[in-house]
Amino acid sequence: MKEEKQPQAVQPQFSPTGEKLTADQIKIGYWFVTNKLLIRRISILALVTFNILLFVYIFYGLLSYFVINRNAANEINLQVTSERLNYSYMNEISHPLPLSIVNVHVLKNGDNKYDFMAEINNENSTWYSPSLTYHFEYEDQKTDTLSTHVLPLQQKFVMKLGLESADRISDAILVIDDIQWQKQANFEQIRDEVFHYNIIEPTYLSSTKSGLSDVLKVSSVEFLVKNESAYNFWNTDFQVLLYRGNKLVYINEIPVRTINSEETKDIKFNIFEKIDRPDKVYVFPDVDYLNPDSFKGFEG
Repeated sequence: MKEEKQPQAVQPQFSPTGEKLTADQIKIGYWFVTNKLLIRRISILALVTFNILLFVYIFYGLLSYFVINRNAANEINLQVTSERLNYSYMNEISHPLPLSIVNVHVLKNGDNKYDFMAEINNENSTWYSPSLTYHFEYEDQKTDTLSTHVLPLQQKFVMKLGLESADRISDAILVIDDIQWQKQANFEQIRDEVFHYNIIEPTYLSSTKSGLSDVLKVSSVEFLVKNESAYNFWNTDFQVLLYRGNKLVYINEIPVRTINSEETKDIKFNIFEKIDRPDKVYVFPDVDYLNPDSFKGFEG
């Protein structure tokens, strides 16, 4: 009877991963083991380089903020911390700026007659005065009270013409008795849409050219005005100023009752007193086109 052979136990092969390593894995592991020192040095060098670059970046940022761009940084800080509101504009919205009186003139107009004129400026873009009352004071006396309007942003001439006085008047002051203010939005848009007067060829004619020299020593002023707007107007005053050089030599105000759309009027008036021959003629049309009563309407 034959004896049965007992199977021999197979000895397992050791592997760190529990699995057999391939040749490529062994090569990679061997390379890491043999180059461990080199890899360590490269890692240290990379970390040092990164730290140096980070330090340079931080140092340049601080240098730029505190030295190079100091002024720009201060300006930015001021902009960030400054008030955002335009207080001058806010103040104008809630309260109008007072009118400024620029010049007051007194001109002799014939025997014992005087003309007064003052230039006033309304610097408000959102405030309009539908009613301004005023008078002139001179030599402890005063003129009668007159009234007018003042549009936003208007350079306005207020006048008193033909005051009789036996005493010589050389100086005067303008006194505003009362002013009424009214808010007005979109004034410049309204002005550009509504008011288009074209003053054409304002001319001064001396007595030798006026056609009256054979009768009287009378000069004259003539100009054309065309209403180029689409609106008809009542009561336009044309303020005429004559200058010789920078000297004002004559003033007048010519009222025109009506001027219709696309109408051209020839306006002429005579000057009976002797004046210095002017070399500049200025004509300023003045109509209160913010007042509905100034519009004539359309004729059928």
